[in-house]
Parts: sequence; C-alpha cells; structure tokens
Amino acid sequence: MKRLTLLVLLTAAGCLSPREITPVHRYLLQPAVSVQAVSTSPKTLGVRPLEIAASYDTTLAHADSSLHLAYWPNEEWAERPAVALTRLLQDAIGATKAFQDSGNAAVMARPDYYLTGTIRKFHARQMESGQVAEIEVLLEVREARGAARLWDALLHEEVPMDDFTPAALASAMNQALASVASKAANGLAEAAQSIPAAATPVPTIDPASQP
Repeated sequence: MKRLTLLVLLTAAGCLSPREITPVHRYLLQPAVSVQAVSTSPKTLGVRPLEIAASYDTTLAHADSSLHLAYWPNEEWAERPAVALTRLLQDAIGATKAFQDSGNAAVMARPDYYLTGTIRKFHARQMESGQVAEIEVLLEVREARGAARLWDALLHEEVPMDDFTPAALASAMNQALASVASKAANGLAEAAQSIPAAATPVPTIDPASQP
C-alpha cells in the first residue's frame, strides 16, 4: 500500500511539474523585387494561386546529395511558400505595366490570360562544395478562352548559404525568391510586347449627314 501511494504521488508530481516548451521560430518571405517597366498591352492577366510539391509546407526543409529530404523541427516559414511567391509575382508583374490590368484571378472579371505554376523545389541543399538555398518553379501563361500559350519558363535558382542553419536558409531563400519573381515578371513582360495592340475603331459616316 505504501509503495502504491508513493507511486501515485510521484506520478502526480511529474504531471504537475512545468514542461519545457521549445519555441517555434518563424521566418518571413518578403524580398524586394526589381523589374523593368514596359509598354502596356491591351490585355488583362489573372494570377492563380501557385501549387507546391507535397513535400513542402511551412516547415523548413533540407536535402543532401543522396536525395534524402528532412526537416528542421520548430523552424517554420511565416506563411506558405506558394502564398508568398504568388503575391510576389502579382506585385512584380503589376510593376512592369505589361498588362492593362493584372492581379488575383479570383477577383477579376474574365481576364484574357491566366498565369499558373508549381513550386517543385524549396529547400536547403547540402553538397560537397557547400550549401545552397534551392528553388525551382514552373510557370505558364495561357489564353483564358483558348489553348494558345503566351509564355512559359522553368526557373531554377541556387543561392549560397553562409552556413547550414535555418536562419541562413531564410536569408538565401529570400534572395532566390527575388530572383525568380524578377526573371518571371521581366520575361512575361517581354512576351506581352508581342500582343497586338487594340485596333483603332474606324469612324462611320452617316450618309444622311452629308451635304
């Protein structure tokens, strides 16, 4: 009986003792993106939310040369990478002035083109030569009411990391994101220059008005 009582007391003491909580560190994905402004086409562009490979979410991921993918515990992105890159692309494309209107496809009335894409890689990668932040994104712009493709690109960036830590990955990945968004916006803006300008309406003359 004494042993049972002692066991109950020890168990209760363990349950009531404070537990050590490991804090979660969150990293922003908010790089500054530089683009070139171009002539504005008469068309509109709706940007749909990017998809991302199932291996990636908010937890920071890292891979090695043997293709083993792992995660840093309690180290997270402040938002989903696909959400961050979708926003960056919207802002960067808008800054080029390449389209009469561009933005979130969900709030636009029948845009002329849609941009879609998938993030295929979003991790730190350890190699014999060092470590890099690696991102790979497939993007495509097609007509909304047809099959014609205006532009597409497979963008791959590797930015060296100072060391193999979550903080170093966050710094390098922001640089990689800025490069991807800039290349995508400038490349699409160049392609948009091939869109024919809107035809100028020919004025009609009412014969009855002629002398």
